[in-house]
Amino acid sequence: MTVVMMAALVFRTWFLDSNEFRFDVFGYYLYLPATFVHGDPLLNDPSWVREAMVKYEASGSLYQLSTAPDGTPIYFFLMGQALCYLPFFLIAHGVALLSGIPADGFSLPYQVIIPYGMLCYVLGGLLLWKKILGRFFNDTERAWIILLLGLGTNYLHFMSAKNMETASTLFFLMTVLVWNTMRWHETGRGRPLLWVGFAVGMITLIKPSELVCVLIPVLWGLHDGASIRKKLHLTRATWPFILGSAGVSLLVISPQLAYWDYRTGSFIYDSYINAGVGLDFGSPHTVPMLFSFQKGWLVYTPTMVFALVGFFYLWKQRPELLAPILVYFLSTLYIISSWTEWWYGASFSIRPLITSYVLLAIPFGLVVKQIRSARVAWRRVLTGLLAFLVCLNLFQTWQHNAGILRGYRMTAPFYFAVFGRTKVPEDAWKLLTIERSFDGNDRLKDTTGYKLSVLLADRFDDRPADTLNTAWLDGARGGALKLDSVTPFSPEFRGPYNAIGTTDHLWIRMRFRVFIPEDHPDATPCAVMMIAGQHGDYAYHSRCLEDLPLGSWQEVEVDYLTPHMRHQSDDIKAHIWHRGKHPVWIDDLTMEAWVPE
Repeated sequence: MTVVMMAALVFRTWFLDSNEFRFDVFGYYLYLPATFVHGDPLLNDPSWVREAMVKYEASGSLYQLSTAPDGTPIYFFLMGQALCYLPFFLIAHGVALLSGIPADGFSLPYQVIIPYGMLCYVLGGLLLWKKILGRFFNDTERAWIILLLGLGTNYLHFMSAKNMETASTLFFLMTVLVWNTMRWHETGRGRPLLWVGFAVGMITLIKPSELVCVLIPVLWGLHDGASIRKKLHLTRATWPFILGSAGVSLLVISPQLAYWDYRTGSFIYDSYINAGVGLDFGSPHTVPMLFSFQKGWLVYTPTMVFALVGFFYLWKQRPELLAPILVYFLSTLYIISSWTEWWYGASFSIRPLITSYVLLAIPFGLVVKQIRSARVAWRRVLTGLLAFLVCLNLFQTWQHNAGILRGYRMTAPFYFAVFGRTKVPEDAWKLLTIERSFDGNDRLKDTTGYKLSVLLADRFDDRPADTLNTAWLDGARGGALKLDSVTPFSPEFRGPYNAIGTTDHLWIRMRFRVFIPEDHPDATPCAVMMIAGQHGDYAYHSRCLEDLPLGSWQEVEVDYLTPHMRHQSDDIKAHIWHRGKHPVWIDDLTMEAWVPE
């Protein structure tokens, strides 16, 4: 345990970032500067959020804010992780105030004190994990289990370099839940259930989909008729504490419910409003999540294969633990893989599965026991394999933090091209998947390797006379479409993605000519492209023509790189939208698709 904790401390120091509050962490954290710096806990004025995002380069877009039904801004993430930051934020805030450093929530004291403070949850999780494993394994065995899982999986990455994300606090809270579930069954007393209720409430407040953790105390110990009768007796004997546990959970999540009710008029509100991302329970991505080189769990965390093998020994040797561990693991695996962005950002391996390691350590430990008692030849081979996997994980953790293993764009050819290397070979970069910008301003610079398909071509030569202006016939090469308050939209292209191509991306290129009169007094047109999905439009991108010269025909070309598609059957939409009332003219509108060959 000490070795793992020291490794976490070393990696935390080695990879301490000059800006720890980026991307999702920025969103988790907003509650604290809103409350203690800006006096705006309800987020009535989000202007400071935009200023902080730009100043500290938190992300390319402000996805960390959502909207209430009336359009007012609300927090995108729940407040659970912010509550975990709170003790260390208060220390950092005091240091900033006393030292004269800007107490804005993002200056140096916050960037250092909070990340190191989060190591307290890592230590607490390790201590409770050790106690949990002590119920099933001797001191030597549990030391090996913690060492192998602590250094041989993505646990280390998220307890150190990425401990500002939710994995470190969820792991700690899961150890609280499991340990007190065990204490409830061992002692027959109800007080541990209050801690179970606290843990369930906090876990839900950090990540609502982890509510399935309630299955652990419900199923613990059940495997035959006698165990069911024993559980019923325990339930009857401690039912006031069971109700108290539910009350504690409700109390923990009540601030979030109150905030939602105040801002939206409903105690339950889905703030994760994003038509391009969500839970699609009918089409989980389990196979790629486990086995793909993009981010597959068992590809980048192969040590956990031993934990899966251990379910056989769990069934044979500890049947009372099979139901809670297996049902919880399969449930959380299904939920995690049902998220459309199943790779979970620029993480190392699959981040959300780390919470399950608290319990998966038990079947893993049973395999370790088998190895220790195996014949000498098998023991040497399997011990050597585990040692190799630990070394591989430590090296690849470094590779990931050094930018050699890419968080978003991995492929099998690139993986093998950088395997064991400390630098990326020059010719290997082309093996990655397409690079997408965070602001949507992508540009197709090289069409090599792409096939052209024309989606729409219109010269407007056959339009009704009232849409044409004869003064521009020469410049319009025979005709032009007038856009104004009566006709604000050009002809639209709309078609399903998978009818154009089935690759991981497409480029849509819109070409047209536009005439904006020299005395044009109001807004100019915009080229608009987006994806229309089952849950609404997403990946919206527009280029408004505010920088074009007036009084003459201008050539315009706009590129659109399709996003990660939620469904391959979602439609691509593209058109020109004129925002003003006074007329402009467009001509020779062409929409093309460039499809990877």
